[in-house]
Amino acid sequence: MEFFLVVQEELSDDDFQDSASYYGIEDIVTELIELLRSEGETASDNTPRWEEFETLASEYEVAL
Repeated sequence: MEFFLVVQEELSDDDFQDSASYYGIEDIVTELIELLRSEGETASDNTPRWEEFETLASEYEVAL
């Protein structure tokens, strides 16, 4: 999952948003960033549950 690469590499929000804009996926990227920053408090219908997000991060060996 590319989002975990961004977390792992600590890509700046501006760079990440620029890439999201280029690919036309700004909405979901914004929601994923909100999910990450709030540690699951601002989940939406478009994002995984926080527990699923943590599990995936662990599987990819990414520290949140």
